[in-house]
Amino acid sequence: IPLISEKQSLSKVLLNDKNNELSDGTNFWDKNRQLTTDEIDCYLQKIAANAKNTEVNYPTGLYLPDSNSTYLEIALNDNIKSDPSWPNEVQLFPINTGGHWILVSLQKIVNEKNNTQQIKFIIFNS
Repeated sequence: IPLISEKQSLSKVLLNDKNNELSDGTNFWDKNRQLTTDEIDCYLQKIAANAKNTEVNYPTGLYLPDSNSTYLEIALNDNIKSDPSWPNEVQLFPINTGGHWILVSLQKIVNEKNNTQQIKFIIFNS
C-alpha cells in the first residue's frame, strides 16, 4: 500500500473487528512492533534459499511450557539422536524470548589435520 493514509485506514478496519478475528490489536505498520513467527520464518527461508549449506529451523519460543527444558535443547538432542553426524549444514534457530527475537546459529567445524570436530554457536540478539 503506497500511501500512509491508506495503511492507516486498513489498520482501522482490522483493529475495529469486534470479534478480534483479524487482529489482536497490533498495528501492523508500527516500526517498533515485534515480527510474527511467520514473518521471521519467511524472511529466513528467503535468506537460506540464497545461501549454500544453510538450514533454517522453524521459529520457536524459548522454554517448553511447564518444563526447565528449552525448545533449542530438544531440537538439538532430537537431531543428534537421529543423525550422529549432524549438523552437516549451518543451522539457524530463530527463538522468541518473549520480548524480542534472538537467532542462534550453529555450525560443525571439522579439523582434518587432527581429525577433530567442534560445534560453534553464535547468538545474534535483536
